Amino acid sequence: MDKKTLRERLDNIDRIELPQGVQIIEREAFADCVVMQSIELPDTIQKLEASAFENCVKLIRVKLPQSVKTIPKSCFKRCMALQEVILSNDMNRVEDMAFYGCRRLNGVTLPDTLAYMGDMAFYGCERLENVHFPSQITSFGRLVFQKCTKLEDIPDYQISTEKKAQDIFDGVYHENDSNVINLVIPD
Repeated sequence: MDKKTLRERLDNIDRIELPQGVQIIEREAFADCVVMQSIELPDTIQKLEASAFENCVKLIRVKLPQSVKTIPKSCFKRCMALQEVILSNDMNRVEDMAFYGCRRLNGVTLPDTLAYMGDMAFYGCERLENVHFPSQITSFGRLVFQKCTKLEDIPDYQISTEKKAQDIFDGVYHENDSNVINLVIPD
């Protein structure tokens, strides 16, 4: 089946279940599948490529297999209905704009193995209220939580990079422009 025929079929499917044996979700493989609400990924998935699910505006929930270690650039960008993402316990990187514009995402637990979060990784996640930070994270991009207007409390966390907290949390504000976050940085 050629890519055009496959794309036409995907445009009308709201639930996708990939078979065991699939190892890679290629770049933009499901991008712009505006009807898709759920996708089941097999345990054999090793890698997601950039923009794999970008602009899947009705996608609600995704559970990533334990074998996936990185969420690539723009992977879930503008998945506006996305409410829940279950990350693998061995995840070590969330790349630039991975969850950019996921307006309904309300909470995320980042695994303790996570070491890097890229620029604008959670930009515009308007309903994001809480984030569990891993103790091993060593590198943050810029504006990671910009326009996360409901983000209020961030647990005790020691910034072990030279990056300033204002670079990480810049743009985090309530609608009334009051002080938004309570970031506790231990001595």
